[in-house]
Amino acid sequence: DYHQDYYNHNQSKPYCSFVIQPKLNQFAIDFKEKIKPELLE
Repeated sequence: DYHQDYYNHNQSKPYCSFVIQPKLNQFAIDFKEKIKPELLE
């Protein structure tokens, strides 16, 4: 399916930049102590 790994393959697309990335940033802030450090890079 084309939607599998959409973000990983299309990070420069506007939807990813303006919708998904801010959510990932907030998730990383909220759960920083539970995320492996290498995943935050």
